[in-house]
Amino acid sequence: MDKEWMSADRMSVEYIKGVDEFLKFSLDHAKDPNYICCPCSKCGNMKKMTATIIKEHLYFHGIDKSYKIWYWHYEELHVTPNPPMMNEDRNYRQLDPEDNLDEMIDDAYYESEVDPIKFENLLNDAEKPIYSGCTKFSKLSALLRLYNIKAKNGWSDKSFTELLVFLKNLRPEENEMPVSFYEAKKTMCSIGLQYEKIHACPNDCVLYRNSLVDANSCPTCGVSRWQKKRNLEEVKEGVPAKVLWYIPPIPRLTRFYRNVDHAKNLTWHANERIKDGRLRHPADSPAWKTVDFEWPSFANEPRNIRLALSTDGINPHTSLSSKYSCWPIMLVIYNLPPWLCMKRKFTLLTLLISGPKQPGNDIDVYLAPLIDDLKTLWNEGVRAYDAYRKEEFTLRVVLLWTINDFPAYGNLSVPLTGNQVLNKVSVIQFKVGKPIVCPIKKKKGRGKSVGKDKIEVSLTSADESTSPWKKKSILFELEYWEKLLLRHNLDVMHIEKNVCDSLIGTLLNIPSKSKDGIKARKDLAALGLRKNLHPKADPNRTFLPVACYTLTKDEKKELCNCLYNIKVPEGYSSNIRTLVDMKNLNLVGMKSHDCHVLFQHILPVAIREEAIEFCSEYLHGVTSVGDQSTLNKSNGGYGGKGGVICSITQDERHEAHCLVLQNIDEIQPYIE
Repeated sequence: MDKEWMSADRMSVEYIKGVDEFLKFSLDHAKDPNYICCPCSKCGNMKKMTATIIKEHLYFHGIDKSYKIWYWHYEELHVTPNPPMMNEDRNYRQLDPEDNLDEMIDDAYYESEVDPIKFENLLNDAEKPIYSGCTKFSKLSALLRLYNIKAKNGWSDKSFTELLVFLKNLRPEENEMPVSFYEAKKTMCSIGLQYEKIHACPNDCVLYRNSLVDANSCPTCGVSRWQKKRNLEEVKEGVPAKVLWYIPPIPRLTRFYRNVDHAKNLTWHANERIKDGRLRHPADSPAWKTVDFEWPSFANEPRNIRLALSTDGINPHTSLSSKYSCWPIMLVIYNLPPWLCMKRKFTLLTLLISGPKQPGNDIDVYLAPLIDDLKTLWNEGVRAYDAYRKEEFTLRVVLLWTINDFPAYGNLSVPLTGNQVLNKVSVIQFKVGKPIVCPIKKKKGRGKSVGKDKIEVSLTSADESTSPWKKKSILFELEYWEKLLLRHNLDVMHIEKNVCDSLIGTLLNIPSKSKDGIKARKDLAALGLRKNLHPKADPNRTFLPVACYTLTKDEKKELCNCLYNIKVPEGYSSNIRTLVDMKNLNLVGMKSHDCHVLFQHILPVAIREEAIEFCSEYLHGVTSVGDQSTLNKSNGGYGGKGGVICSITQDERHEAHCLVLQNIDEIQPYIE
């Protein structure tokens, strides 16, 4: 298509005709003709508008003349030996020859939706020395290096601002160093990929997108979209009650292929992987081979990407708030070699569901934007440039499976129906269990009690409306999801941490982590088990009898003191002393590996010794562990019959030391 009109005068017939042809082309190729990107010099493809408004913008502001390839309006890209440069006639001057800032800026321009004015400022920062006479660093390269150090070491924004102020005063008077983190972030915002802030219903009903983008209240529950003022029913107009942060994966996946090294590594699974029938990589798994068998056209292109999805709740406030939970949703790329798959650089954060409560089964509402992109990546694919092979291709993506602990697995997966479960468990013999009933709860209110009427639910009924399952997973909207061999994986280390936290919480009777709560005691009462543990209701409160496994205060002190003073070899685990809170008699801040060490190594020893101590009290002639009363004290308290205490010379000690070293496997390579 002829694009000479973009440089013509806006009042000319050529320009007016070109605008009409551009809008016709955009509407014919747009996925949503109602809203398309505005390419005027002011919007720079950053905003989506109707065709009528875009036409006015193009007449009033003019079109962005650097927008040579209508990428955001679905123009087909031509195969070229080199990627299109943002401005080939620009005399770009790079200070540090070791840095590839020119390639970085070209790639950023090619993939990002950037305001042309801001991008021009970015180019100036890339050429401008950080101070007069500096030949090593430009303003942009210096900020990038400083920001990289900040991210690696987890510096706070406040500490980074203080460092910038110090560097500003340390350098000569005329320098380009910003004086705050906010100014530094403004300089680099043109490089980063874009993200979307999508408003959500506080009750997790809907996202305010597509047809609901202008709604002020939830169509499901009627709750206002906006945040309420403190202690008032009035809302803060324009301040959302809940926000979903969405970082689209498509621009990042295509950007990986514009790097030569990344483009080569993304085909490692097909070109460099050892294929000897052993399971070394997900590409050796039956699940991967099932995709190859079912969709050979997808498998024939080794550059197509295979992903895994993982999510779980985190508390960004650490121990300052035990009730806040936000949920990040990550994507992992499996095309890469094993030593790169789990690197932070190749783990993509796509969604961040804000708190304070977890989404539960309503997580499907928040997954909708990601599922839409995954559908696009599977059905049509996107055009990407392969810098290693210097060609363009259509990139497609498949989601292989999810990785979660049990609670998140229950939220993401779609369970079996009632009849399917009954068929699978019909051969199992059991005598205990809760009656299969569903309580009918009445609305709570002053002077009203919760009804206790119950109805029976038959699992053998053919009517699926009585099924206890609440939803069908949104993942089944992906046309290939039903045919995958393995849809969900369990994170064993994470599950072990959850079990360890629950066990410690129950032993130490931590209110927020103990599993021995009022609901568990009511279950015992309903089953008629352990009557001594049934809850006892008083007029003012409900009392829970103390269980035999709940530690007393003295026992808690003894346990915490033991863990506080324990010493382990270097590298065996983290410093256990730092995990023990002697004031509150609690364990805090345990990571997955800490829980593994505690659960698999330390607690078994403690429980085993406690069991032996308990049993020894009931056996005749058996002493407790560590009881020295029966040892032979004829030799000054040292055990053994006829033992003789002797000393050795320094030479004998040296000879014994050498003998021990010669029998250690780790020393053998040095001896040979």
